[in-house]
Amino acid sequence: MPTATLNIRIPSAEKMKAEAILSTLGLNASEAVRMFYRQIIFTGGLPFEIKLPPETIQAMRDAEEGRTEPLTMEELQAQLDAIH
Repeated sequence: MPTATLNIRIPSAEKMKAEAILSTLGLNASEAVRMFYRQIIFTGGLPFEIKLPPETIQAMRDAEEGRTEPLTMEELQAQLDAIH
């Protein structure tokens, strides 16, 4: 069967953490991606549930209803830093 090349870009810290976990499972990144693609084919979609955290859903509802207070750039940056 012919093969194809897949090039992706991810943060190097995420790559290193994921590859360390895969290594403990006896897998490399290529094998893990092949398994992921096979599961997409097998399930007809992503092989796991994608959903927003409840806080995000509530924030979206608040914004739709106009119940939000504007953030300063410093407050926004602090919130973003807390996520990462």
